[in-house]
Amino acid sequence: MYNFYGCFVALIVFEVFVIQCDAVRNNAKRARKLANDEVKLPYEVIGNILHKGGLKATKGAGRSKALIAGSKDAMSRIFEDRILVIDNWTTLNRSVETSERQEHKDGQFYFDFGSYARLVSLFETFGKHARRISINYRSMNATVRREINKNIINKYANYLTELKIYVYNDSGIWEEISNENGQIQFPNVEKFTYVCDTADSSRKSFNLNAIFPKLESFKLIGSIKDPNCLVNVTNLKELTLQTPSIPEHQFQDIFAKNKKISKLNFSPQKTETLQSIGKYLKNLQTLKINSAGDEFLTGGNRVQNLTSVTTFVVGIDETRLLTGGLSFKMPNLKRLIVRGEYIDQQLSDFINHFKNLDMVEIKPYDGIYDAVECIEKLTSVKEYISPFNCSQLAFLEPFFETFDRKKSHLNSLKLICIDNLKEGYSEAVMDYINDQLIALKKPTWTLSDEMEDETNINYLLIKRNL
Repeated sequence: MYNFYGCFVALIVFEVFVIQCDAVRNNAKRARKLANDEVKLPYEVIGNILHKGGLKATKGAGRSKALIAGSKDAMSRIFEDRILVIDNWTTLNRSVETSERQEHKDGQFYFDFGSYARLVSLFETFGKHARRISINYRSMNATVRREINKNIINKYANYLTELKIYVYNDSGIWEEISNENGQIQFPNVEKFTYVCDTADSSRKSFNLNAIFPKLESFKLIGSIKDPNCLVNVTNLKELTLQTPSIPEHQFQDIFAKNKKISKLNFSPQKTETLQSIGKYLKNLQTLKINSAGDEFLTGGNRVQNLTSVTTFVVGIDETRLLTGGLSFKMPNLKRLIVRGEYIDQQLSDFINHFKNLDMVEIKPYDGIYDAVECIEKLTSVKEYISPFNCSQLAFLEPFFETFDRKKSHLNSLKLICIDNLKEGYSEAVMDYINDQLIALKKPTWTLSDEMEDETNINYLLIKRNL
């Protein structure tokens, strides 16, 4: 029995490997072969194999009678771990096939139903397995919206662990997803994203703790009717507030009640807010500031030591906001991303403020700044990522010739090309520079011309030969 189980597991691992490596059509053929083999695999095992192969493999296998049970099991698993997308396109009378896609931005898999009929049919069969729903009410027909809220959102609310809502105007929507007692309840939702352009609901109170008692991640982008919606929430680990609806003076109370926050994304202006972060958020690892006020960055008499922060994303209008005496320290910062409109040579002073950086990425809103001058002044960062006029690669020759590994930790440049290069140009320039470096007994650098598969963006990757 034990030997059979060992062979059984080995067979599963091998088939999963084959499914991930081969074409989807071949996956289905192999699954059919498994089902008709002398060793009959349980439908759960076939379902697991098909689930690893994805939606196309699952649908292909479902055409075989021998694999129907396994295919249904796989679809149940897909419903459980994909983000199920419901939007205006879904509700149109179309005959598009169901599909799934992986988003480059977040790495998540999204499931598209293709048609309203298929949406209804699949939820009737697999709705109890739905865990994650993203529903975009924008431009959706009001009648269809009410049907979806009644037969899907309300009906399967108890099963959901993640909910994303996108809406132009929330008038009527909250009322439609309320129960007969006027209550809104998603008892198992841990992640809630709410993107609303205009908060016009007749519902005045949104006690998020009552609606989502297990809430751990909340993203609010736009508006919400109730500015006190977070008053009773106490278990947040991730918080995004891109909204004028919640006044900044509430942040201190929110942080005091949610000390487990590890990811924070907002636009603070006041010194008091920074002080409350330093006082309460001892587990904060990622801090993202979309737009920071002068007072938050450089105000106050007491410097806050944010020792737990390892990733810092900051958006500024001018580099001058990042110079002078900063109101915070981040001694363990590893990743720094700077977004800005007017970036100048003062940027390098800000970067050098952090002594243990593994990576810094610069994202200027207009894509233009003097990257060469900034690179020449860097001391602590190991990898520098930035847009660059790659046809001006020769301008970096003085940097390479004067580079001192005792004074700078830089070992990698990722230069995202904002211009077009002639084939072989960058390699020829780097070969010339390396010849000069060898003569000067300086470290040489290896250049590769790369392209990101997801975005088709061309970049030069230059690594120091240690």
